[in-house]
Amino acid sequence: MRNTSAIRRVDDLGRVVIPKEIRENLRLVTGAVVQVSCDEKKHIIITTYSKVKNILDFAQMCLNSFADFKELSIYICDIDKIIAMNREGERRLMDTPISNELYTCLQGREIQIRQNEKVIDIHEIQKGCEIDCSQAIFPILCNGDVCGGLIFMSKNFIQNFDFAKPIHKFLCDYLSE
Repeated sequence: MRNTSAIRRVDDLGRVVIPKEIRENLRLVTGAVVQVSCDEKKHIIITTYSKVKNILDFAQMCLNSFADFKELSIYICDIDKIIAMNREGERRLMDTPISNELYTCLQGREIQIRQNEKVIDIHEIQKGCEIDCSQAIFPILCNGDVCGGLIFMSKNFIQNFDFAKPIHKFLCDYLSE
């Protein structure tokens, strides 16, 4: 992502318009929640707020319970990056941006299950994953908005990923409270 800046006026209600190019780079959509803070140098800092990131410790604990499943990779992401995974060897992927393909898939709000077909690249450093695997992508919804995803990948054929549905439901319910 390239650095972008703009000069804007503060209106009489204290509002500042974030330029379209910056909103697109940060994937800010109408209604997105941001955190506004100030540092000691009086810089205003606006960061995207991730409700999913707030449950990071809990999410990682859940995924660690799947650590013994050697053939199953599980990822949790917010709408920007991967925030948790079950496999110790893939920790290098932590905080890597999710791919545009995965972002688009999550915004579709539908569970995607792929068997022995081209899977969706889940992060920007992985391109063209092998075809012989199973993949399930569950969008995580918070009060009707997409706030992340739960992704399962396995080199073994998995018929329907029914075991993942209670985890997905729990995450959505927990985040909507």
